[in-house]
Amino acid sequence: MAGKLRISFTNTSGNSFVDDVRLTVLPLPPRPKLSGALTGNSLTLSWGLEAEGFHLYGASNLVPTVEWIQETVSLQTNMQGITATLPIGPGYRFFRLISP
Repeated sequence: MAGKLRISFTNTSGNSFVDDVRLTVLPLPPRPKLSGALTGNSLTLSWGLEAEGFHLYGASNLVPTVEWIQETVSLQTNMQGITATLPIGPGYRFFRLISP
C-alpha cells in the first residue's frame, strides 16, 4: 500500500516507558491528470488545481534510465486549473508532473 507513514508514541501508564506505539499509513491523494492540446506551433498542457505546487518535467525519450528535467516555463492559473504553453520543436517530448 502506498502512502505517507505516520508514527505516534504515547506513554499512557505514567511510567518512563513508551507503551503505546501506532503506525498509520495515510493514503496518497490521486495523481493529477495531465492533458495537452495543440494550438498552432505550441503545445498547451493543463492540469487541475489539486496539483498546485507540482512541477512540470520533460524528457526526450523513455529509455531506462529516463532523465526527467524540470521545464522552465511560466504557469498560468485560473479557476479551471493550471496551464503551461511550450513551443513545438523537433523530436519527441514526454511530460509528467512531480510533487515537490
